[in-house]
Amino acid sequence: MASTKATELAQLSRKLTYNEGTDVAGIDGDGNFLTTGDNTDQLQEGTSNLYFADSLSRAAISASGSLSYNSSTGVISYSFATDMAAADTDDLSEGSTNLYFTDARVLSYLTTNTYATESYVGTQITNLIDGSPGALDTLNELADALGDDANFSTTITNLINTKTTLAEAIDEATALAIALG
Repeated sequence: MASTKATELAQLSRKLTYNEGTDVAGIDGDGNFLTTGDNTDQLQEGTSNLYFADSLSRAAISASGSLSYNSSTGVISYSFATDMAAADTDDLSEGSTNLYFTDARVLSYLTTNTYATESYVGTQITNLIDGSPGALDTLNELADALGDDANFSTTITNLINTKTTLAEAIDEATALAIALG
């Protein structure tokens, strides 16, 4: 067992080398080199793990249909179909779940989901003012007519309470007539 380990260690022994001229360090042993350098130009490319290079990536890309690819420049282009350039939704068939926008569909949705439409709001406002004359068909005009008095009801009630009743007026007139003789 020990001789096997010794053999393995002997086979694994490597020699570290460094070339000052190229600034490359290497480990050499059985003829294979593992080297490090400043850039990939100083390293040998493998057979399965290749360096990134424009030529390699451009050769791996392809395009078809409305797409085109220029492998010398790396530019991918898309060409619009000429018959689609002037197309509109009339030229497209409607899907079963993604439907076209139409006024009728929007109105149906708004009505079904209890959103107030413009005509509904207009009708409710007309009903609220109930054919009031033009001078009293806004809240501001009504407030002006009431003297901008936030306590109009109290003001009128107090004013009425200061007035003499008919019975009181007759009693006062009778008393005055008696006194005058």
